Amino acid sequence: MDDLAAYLTVDWLVYLLAFATIVVAAVAQASIGVGFGIVSAPILAVLDPVLVPGPLLVLAVLTSLIVTIRDRHDLRLGNLGYALGGRVLASILGALTASVLSPRLFLIVFAALILIAVALSLSGLRFALNRRSLFIAGAASGYMGTITSVGAPPMAIVYQHSPGAVVRANISAFLMAGGIVSILSLAAFGAFDWSDLLLGAKLLPALLIGIWLSGSLTHFTDRGWMRPAMLALCAGAAVLLLLRALAPGLDG
Repeated sequence: MDDLAAYLTVDWLVYLLAFATIVVAAVAQASIGVGFGIVSAPILAVLDPVLVPGPLLVLAVLTSLIVTIRDRHDLRLGNLGYALGGRVLASILGALTASVLSPRLFLIVFAALILIAVALSLSGLRFALNRRSLFIAGAASGYMGTITSVGAPPMAIVYQHSPGAVVRANISAFLMAGGIVSILSLAAFGAFDWSDLLLGAKLLPALLIGIWLSGSLTHFTDRGWMRPAMLALCAGAAVLLLLRALAPGLDG
């Protein structure tokens, strides 16, 4: 019980910074359909590594659930089953990876995957929205999402030329189901337990505030200013993670 209490104890300044980060991340997710993990994961990993991936995955699933319910009229299940099939298979590999990495290697892999996500988002690649592309994107999303809580970019590339409402509804539905798979995969390898669930619950108010704010900020996010700022922020955080991983004093 003392160990659990210690795990759930977060410095007040860290908590406030994490709270603000989750608010911004929830605004991004609820207004443009992606961004929760890519905004929050690098920052939370720097603030306190205990916040990722488990607690953040809990928050990501809840955010996606709320957005899916809100935008359910634009939900097109269609071929999402193929994307989820790819996610399930890759989530198992991701969970195995997360369970065996040392703290130093975890930070390096974490930072590398974040930078890859940024590069993919900036690449301008265009893929046909079909079963094959959805399966590949789902697999990439599952591996990245299980390790880092950032699984949206591969799916966003496939859906990037679809209408905004369709993007929000369908990617959120995918991330919700995929996040549950990632949590179960982590739990199977001993990398997720009740303490992660409780720690995520401590930041639930921030999530709700962010989703509420998104309703009045959608017309700003649709003008395109949030995406470049979001990518610059997570790229900078990834570089910070690499510097921390290479610094002396971190157990390998």
